[in-house]
Amino acid sequence: MREWSLFGRARRPFLPTGPPPAVLGVRALTSPDAVGPALAFLPASLRGSDPVVFRAGARDYTRNQVLDAASFRLDLDALRATIRLGLAAEAYAADEAFDIDQDELQAAAERYRIDRDLSTAEDTERWLADHALSIDDFGAWLERGAWTTRFSADLDTLSLEYEVSPEDVEGLLWAEIVFGEHLPSFVRALSCRVAAACERGGSPGVPDWHGELAAMEAAFEALRSSVLQPAGVARELDARRSLLIRFQAQIVVFASPDVAREAWLCARDGEALDELAAAAGVECTAVERFLDEFPEPLQARVLSSVAGEVLQPVQDGDAWVVCHVTSKRVPETADDPPVRARIESALMERSLDDLVHRHVTFSYGG
Repeated sequence: MREWSLFGRARRPFLPTGPPPAVLGVRALTSPDAVGPALAFLPASLRGSDPVVFRAGARDYTRNQVLDAASFRLDLDALRATIRLGLAAEAYAADEAFDIDQDELQAAAERYRIDRDLSTAEDTERWLADHALSIDDFGAWLERGAWTTRFSADLDTLSLEYEVSPEDVEGLLWAEIVFGEHLPSFVRALSCRVAAACERGGSPGVPDWHGELAAMEAAFEALRSSVLQPAGVARELDARRSLLIRFQAQIVVFASPDVAREAWLCARDGEALDELAAAAGVECTAVERFLDEFPEPLQARVLSSVAGEVLQPVQDGDAWVVCHVTSKRVPETADDPPVRARIESALMERSLDDLVHRHVTFSYGG
């Protein structure tokens, strides 16, 4: 039985009241000619309406089309996999009689609330009702996430030992979409493909919705091929080179500034940072990252560092971070897969932003 309060000690709400996720406050549209058959996971109370999410090419696109397009691209399969792992971890915890950390859950609910600039309990309950979800649905989603994190090293084994029925997975898919805030990315994905198709003159002669989705994918891939030409990739590498440096580092987070400073002095004098961390009872994490993946207070020092340098402790919230930069690779070409992925993402996002701005009008303020 859950002992923690989703509203926190002050009865504050934990869910957003604004537009994203994407489909609140827009007119409903029944669209029998455009919705695929893969939406059985929608709660019954939502099946009678189909809110418009955006308009492009003198045509409305709705929530159900956004979800059906995500299913067509197989984007929902990743969410199903997440649910299966969560249910397996939850079943294992029940079999072994593990106790869940109530304070951890309370803190997670509070972070969820704060991160979304939430207001009142009444607004929260109304938001839940609009999405045909409940406080218990949120609690179950949060607990599955906690068990998944706790048993992350054993998930592959647990997924084989605990069979999860497809019906159970489908019954939780809508909650995963909403609480995990996947609707905005699904809206973005469809709007980009619609904009790419509009740029090519639309999809004339396509007889059905799934045929149109296939035509949109073809338009999207054609756009991708035209944007990611070698010359454009080379220009982007030159323009973003400092942001594409790959750093390998050891990072240790200390609760005390005095302990962090002592560890830094010892590491600077040649002692191994991982051994110093072990002696202090904290973890030393080896990472390989781009600059913007480091904690923000650390980024300037990491950028100006040299390989082998142990950086002076930096405060990050309530913690103190010591970082040993073990290597620093400035990319000369875009052959490194993580570097190429970043370059391609930047080029595509700029092109798609322009196309979406010209061709798409959002109904929910997006």
